[in-house]
Amino acid sequence: MKELKLRGYVCPEDFEGTDGEKIQKALDLAKSEDIAKVVLRGEYKADKAITIPNGMHLVLDKAVVYADLKNDFSDNYSFESDRIYIEGENSKLVGNVSFRHVRHVVIEDIEIEGDVTLDVSRDFRIEYVDMSGVITLGRGTQNAIIDQVKCDSVLMNGEDGGYDVAGREPIFKNIILRDCEITGGVALIAAEDCGFLNIQINDISAENVGVTLGKQGVALPAEQYKNLTFVNISAPEPTVFYNEYLHAYIK
Repeated sequence: MKELKLRGYVCPEDFEGTDGEKIQKALDLAKSEDIAKVVLRGEYKADKAITIPNGMHLVLDKAVVYADLKNDFSDNYSFESDRIYIEGENSKLVGNVSFRHVRHVVIEDIEIEGDVTLDVSRDFRIEYVDMSGVITLGRGTQNAIIDQVKCDSVLMNGEDGGYDVAGREPIFKNIILRDCEITGGVALIAAEDCGFLNIQINDISAENVGVTLGKQGVALPAEQYKNLTFVNISAPEPTVFYNEYLHAYIK
């Protein structure tokens, strides 16, 4: 144990078992011994989803990892997963990332062949990510930056998926999406109890529609979409509005 602490990180090769078991053992030990860093090198094929503990720095170092990643989700207000950092320059994650009730998450410098979903999540950043799938931000998304990302589409979905946390407001608030290539565009869908406040989308490109606001056939009060900035949307149809909105700057 002393050698691992002096080294400063844990590797799956420090353990026996399947690839998934070794990765999980490395993460759990790094958490329990307050090492807080796990490094993956080479190729791994996990046979089950990998749970990322709080306060963990997961580094893919020229690695290819076949695994779904999740956090240890709790719907108790007091048990928010805090500080998860995933990076992987010249590396690929083949699988989905699904986080709920998390704070201070960073995902950067990695290729992802899959989807990224964050529900009831705040104070996070996704940067320099090249991915094939969809970024889905659920109710309760607040204080987020998505920058320099390539993906299929971005969905900010305020419809109730059953993941609300008591004490956390469901509103989308203070979100910046910029300098991204988003093939299928961005969609903002509010609900009667979940609106949007202070949303900035700028310098993005899409193949057809850049930004869609609202859902066709569903009328909500204009207050559900408030303080919006949509600037430099490069798409054949930059914006489509199915709902009224308040206080917007669109150019």
